[in-house]
Amino acid sequence: MWGLFTFSKIMSSRKEESLAEIISEDFLQCGICLEDFKSPKTLACLHTFCHDCLKAFHAKCSDQTVATCPTCRDETPLKDCDIQSLKDNFVLSNLQNVVSWMASNVPGKPSVCDNCEADGQRETAVVRCNDCDENLCGQCYKAHSRMKLTKNHKVDHLSGQDLATEKKVIAPTAGRAGGQLDSTTFDRFKEFKCESHSESVKLFCIKCEVPICLICYATEHTNHNCLNWKDAVEQECQKVRGILTEMAKKTDDAKSSLQAVNEDMQQLEARMNDVVTNIGNKRIAFYSLVDHYANSQINKVRETLKGEIKQLDMKRNEISDGIEISQQELKMAEHVLREGSDGEKVALKKKLREKIQALEDIKGGVEVGQQSTRVQFQPGILTEGTIESLFGRVYLSKPKPPQSENNEAIDTLTTVAANVVETRQPMVSMSTPVRIEPPTPPPKKPGGKSPLMVIETRTPSDNHACNITGLALLQNDNIVIADSANSVVKLFAHEGYILKEMRKSHELLSPYSIAIAQDDRILVTDGGNIKATLSSAMRSNVVLDCKVQALGGIALHPVTGNVYVTDRQRSNIYVCDVRERKIIRALTEAGHLKSRGCTYLAINSNNQLVVSFPVSGVVQVFTLIPQVSLLGTYGPVGFSPGGLCIDRENNVIVADMNANRVVVLSPTVQIMKSVLLTQEDGIERPQVVALDKQGRLLVGEERSGKVKIFPYEKP
Repeated sequence: MWGLFTFSKIMSSRKEESLAEIISEDFLQCGICLEDFKSPKTLACLHTFCHDCLKAFHAKCSDQTVATCPTCRDETPLKDCDIQSLKDNFVLSNLQNVVSWMASNVPGKPSVCDNCEADGQRETAVVRCNDCDENLCGQCYKAHSRMKLTKNHKVDHLSGQDLATEKKVIAPTAGRAGGQLDSTTFDRFKEFKCESHSESVKLFCIKCEVPICLICYATEHTNHNCLNWKDAVEQECQKVRGILTEMAKKTDDAKSSLQAVNEDMQQLEARMNDVVTNIGNKRIAFYSLVDHYANSQINKVRETLKGEIKQLDMKRNEISDGIEISQQELKMAEHVLREGSDGEKVALKKKLREKIQALEDIKGGVEVGQQSTRVQFQPGILTEGTIESLFGRVYLSKPKPPQSENNEAIDTLTTVAANVVETRQPMVSMSTPVRIEPPTPPPKKPGGKSPLMVIETRTPSDNHACNITGLALLQNDNIVIADSANSVVKLFAHEGYILKEMRKSHELLSPYSIAIAQDDRILVTDGGNIKATLSSAMRSNVVLDCKVQALGGIALHPVTGNVYVTDRQRSNIYVCDVRERKIIRALTEAGHLKSRGCTYLAINSNNQLVVSFPVSGVVQVFTLIPQVSLLGTYGPVGFSPGGLCIDRENNVIVADMNANRVVVLSPTVQIMKSVLLTQEDGIERPQVVALDKQGRLLVGEERSGKVKIFPYEKP
């Protein structure tokens, strides 16, 4: 539509020019030489240029394997680095012939005989040979009609006069005089001309896939299988129709794919905007809550101390006035001693004693700093874990690709939030173990303890610094850690080198804590919002959907086999039956948990549950049999408990993260029995602890990503 509109505008604005001149000037000129096309070649971008112009331009290019378009800089691959391999533009070539014919038949402008013009003469042409594409005068036409090779050529009468020849001249067709075109004119120019011999194309070489004339067949394609040109055109048209049908189908498929992509993009953008909006709303609410709480604490301090400050201010003014009066009396007394009479000097003693008593009365027997209220601010525990439990976290997961029909059945559970993933350690397929030698223990500081071993848990496969949130030991004392930063569970030998890694391929998104069953099954809490898919080939794999947001610690009851897990966000503890894949009960719903932010937990030999609450800064013990009840609490100011474990006497070993120490509490956690390790021993942000059968204490650090092993000294 645009092309017709543009062409009509050109015609309306240039009526004084002939159609042939307009077409030749606007459509048949090379963009390089600005002259009429000579052997036009078409590039992949559909721009057309003269063969020689393209060849000269291509010679200046650095990459000879492609032809660069001078107009749009698009690249077209070349066969053998030859411009000749580009496709000829037969449409433009034929259009040039049409324009040439039209130019020779303009009313009032006689045509010149091409043969005579070649000899330097200008004779008026009376006919045009359609096969030779030449204008002929009367004499040349007579010779043309006698020659055996040309006597059967089709000719058109140009001047309208009859020729007295034995050969009948074809009369001009109505509507074709004066350079005007009809369908027969275009039919005449549809015939291809051989580029090598300027003869009409008669055959199609099947081997070379090119149209050829009879001379080409006799000289270059003698032994090649060829088809009649019209038959070849029909066959090629059928193939083109098939390709067009396939292209139409592919186009419809592409449209469907485009629609699906647009829908997916819109849905993803909508989900993204919803999540961003929710995070923004949560941030505003979080800021508002923090501001409200901070203001309440500030007002509490101000209201409590305002009265005392006012009283102290009055007392300060009274004392200041007394001091000023006393200083004046001292000056007066010194003057009396120097200049006064004997009577004044004797009376001075009594006055000075009265002033001393006045100063004592002003002081009022108050000891400075003893009666004022003591005030201090104890900062809460502010770590990434506590922020996550209070604010929330974004979980990202991708759906697994569809399985083939030959694969075994897939057991799929779509979870709303976190899952407990149970897998048998021996069945995990791993790559060849990479041995990481433990570094030399750091030199012992004065008064500090030296670690027996330091394990660097980061491996070449990790993308981030390790964050050890889970630590447990197999029956052979091999070490299992959960690295939530890299979404991996790692297995180390007790000598310190790595054996295996269980990464995202095992359906782990963000492993947090670990527990070991008696048969060395590894139980992992996964804090991620995931779609868990476990194939039946790994039949020991079990997924338990707890429908919570952030699972934390995990412990296995040695008698019942039930699994206890914490919900860090909701401050809840769930009792789960892994075999039945269900939650039996929640301790919070039963009204047993009062503290906030439960994270790690352990069960001692007395069937008592020990839980750490980093947000509340306490460790609590609960009895489980015959009913759940609170047995003891430990939580001094500044206490920030993390991971914990139980020794053989049921003492509780706790990582005190903010204080950079490891402490031992009594079985009822009502008293602290000893401080095992401190910062002087090289402890930095201890997060998890564990005891092995050799009597060694393992400490996993949050920031360094190291596991430090010390001898355990019983309190």
